[in-house]
Amino acid sequence: MGKDDLLEIGEVVRPHGLKGRIKAKSYLVSKGSVQGLEEVFLRKSKEPAVRFRIKTLHVERKALLLEIEGIEDVEAAARLVGCRILISPDKLEKLPEDEYYWYELLGLRVTTEAGQSLGRIESIVPGANHDIYVCAGNEGEIFLPAIGDVIRKIDIDAGVMVVRLLEGL
Repeated sequence: MGKDDLLEIGEVVRPHGLKGRIKAKSYLVSKGSVQGLEEVFLRKSKEPAVRFRIKTLHVERKALLLEIEGIEDVEAAARLVGCRILISPDKLEKLPEDEYYWYELLGLRVTTEAGQSLGRIESIVPGANHDIYVCAGNEGEIFLPAIGDVIRKIDIDAGVMVVRLLEGL
C-alpha cells in the first residue's frame, strides 16, 4: 500500500504541554478505531506524508493526544500544527458484517433494485438517527437515508450499492 492510499483520520491543532505532545482533531467516530496503532503519517499541505512511530496515544471525545518519536519539545510540536494525520486503512479495527467505514462507501455506484443507475455516493452527512448518503448523478443529487428499507445491498468488492427508492426520494 502506497502513501497515496492513506486514510485521513485527523488534523493537528496545537501542541499539548511542553514535551512535544500534540493534540489533534479526530475525524473518527469510534474510540477503538485506532487502539494499538503504532505509526501515523503526517502531511502538511501538498508535501509528501512522513511516517512517525507513536510513543503514546490517548483518544478523547473528538481529539487525539499523541506523543511521537522525534518530536521532543513544544517548538517541534508547534511546527506540526495544520498537518493531516493519516493511517493505512488496514490499521483500522475490523467492523462487524454489514458495517462500513465512510471511505469504503464514497464513490460506490448506486443502482435501484431494478438495475437503474442513479449515480455515485459523493458524500455522507452524519445524522442523529442515521447517516444520509448523497448520491450524485445525471438527475442531480438524491439523499438516501442509511436505513434497511432504502439500502438493500452493499457490495464493496463490486463497488455497488443497491437501493430501493421510497416515495419522495
